[in-house]
Amino acid sequence: MSDQTLFFWQNWRNPYRAFYFIFLLLIIISLLLYTFFYIAGRDTILSWLPNTQLQEILLNIDNFTKGLFTFGVELESYYVTEQFIASLMQVHPWAMYGLISFISLSVVLLLSLITALPRFWYVGAMALFILMLASFKFDLLEMFGWRNSAFFMIVVALYAGLSYYFHAFRNHTSLPVQFFSFAGLTLIIALLIAMFSTTSYPALSLISHGIIIPVALSVVFILVVAQEIVHGFFVPGYQRGRIWWR
Repeated sequence: MSDQTLFFWQNWRNPYRAFYFIFLLLIIISLLLYTFFYIAGRDTILSWLPNTQLQEILLNIDNFTKGLFTFGVELESYYVTEQFIASLMQVHPWAMYGLISFISLSVVLLLSLITALPRFWYVGAMALFILMLASFKFDLLEMFGWRNSAFFMIVVALYAGLSYYFHAFRNHTSLPVQFFSFAGLTLIIALLIAMFSTTSYPALSLISHGIIIPVALSVVFILVVAQEIVHGFFVPGYQRGRIWWR
């Protein structure tokens, strides 16, 4: 395998090279965190609490015989028992916000890329994105006291409008500009949720309901990329497919 194939990013322009290294670093961090939590197991969310109890017992300390009968002398005594019970499950705030930040960055990057797809594939990708938004169940956040899907519809309209603008009217916009545009919109929506949601833990609510779609996308990504890795090892001079860099 040649150096040109192994270090394929060297011919990229600086903005795209920076994106590559940033997201490569995020992947490495996520793998390290996964390894840590896998080894630590349930100890990261559960702790063992001692439960001490004082028990009463009657002890026979002596016996004596009176006539035909034998009598025992009993004395009250006490002993201590101790056992360990599991605490309530603890969700660490940094892990919760870290996960939703990873998902948000990944979705923002995908939104920046799918605007370059042909119309048919673009519509299908946006339909999957809207399905992912629906899985987060924004109505449970009770934004501004609303208990309906109004906020969800606003979020869909904002993302779909900005995406279609880049797809249909500004299709030559560079990837960094699109990425920061979607990232800015995501940050605004996150601030609105943090300030106006009436639920106690809005981030936990979003992650709990919407985790299945990112997991499914990860599985699809693994299936798509796995054959490319094998192909790169066994085919001499294999050139990696180019994505829609503009």
